[in-house]
Amino acid sequence: MNCPYCGELINNNETFCPKCGNRLINHSITSNIEISDTKELDTFIDKNISKLKSKSFSLPSFFLGSLYYLYRKMYILAILILSLSIAYSISIYFIPDDYKLYVSLIYLVFSIIINIVIAIKFNSLYITHANKKISKIKNKYKNSTRFEVMERIKYAGSTNLLAPILALIIVTGITYFINFKMNNVEDKLSNNEYSVADGYRETSAIISLNEDKSFIWYSNKNEKSDNFYVGKYTVYVGNNAIREAKRYKLYTDKISDKNNYYILKLNINRQSINGKLSDTNTTFVYYGLYDNNLNSIDLMRVGNGDYFRLVKKM
Repeated sequence: MNCPYCGELINNNETFCPKCGNRLINHSITSNIEISDTKELDTFIDKNISKLKSKSFSLPSFFLGSLYYLYRKMYILAILILSLSIAYSISIYFIPDDYKLYVSLIYLVFSIIINIVIAIKFNSLYITHANKKISKIKNKYKNSTRFEVMERIKYAGSTNLLAPILALIIVTGITYFINFKMNNVEDKLSNNEYSVADGYRETSAIISLNEDKSFIWYSNKNEKSDNFYVGKYTVYVGNNAIREAKRYKLYTDKISDKNNYYILKLNINRQSINGKLSDTNTTFVYYGLYDNNLNSIDLMRVGNGDYFRLVKKM
């Protein structure tokens, strides 16, 4: 047998350890082979022993998925499932819009099936995982005391509440970062003043898209006391513009440079026409591609096809 204090191999009839000097009379010192397999497994499982030993459907596994695997220290399985989730979150942005819904549905069905299969098999998988861990510990520490081996089994098993909490924070952060990077395209349209051109022919009209999201449109830049429109504007760019375009049934599949695709909403709440000032609530929606070389954008109005060009004033 071994001393429970220093691990020294000693005779069974020793009262004091010849190496460390500790009294042994009140200690039950046995070799590892005398440890009960049931006791080892119960020590490893720690919580909900009877449920995990049964072959019933694992509700925590089904509803919590990777978070529960991490809680039960099944890290490889958890990382595998989390990696699939992150891979889907990234790849969905590169799938053509027409197929995104189908891919999302396929992934949802696939995830549910995987969760069901793992939930059915989880208890068996966990017991197999526990037995392998216990076997490795016993082989690695075969010269250690029962107390030491049991402590190592308990440490290797039991539960880890911190792991799922950290995983939830990290995955949420990664998902947010991906969404931010994919959707956060530079807005080149807002906070600028533009001259309005009819095709390539410049007119006397100008529009200011102000920093506070207000706008004012003058039909004649040389006569600002009349014939103007005032209100609020909203700009959508990149993927946000693509999603907004779907609301108006605009065809966007052929757009090659989505980062320069814009939708501009002008909500007019006050106007002056031929000396008559009045309140109104009219919204016009325009869409088009921004030209970085010309610092301009060709806009088409949703509904009637009216077209004009905004040229940034330098």
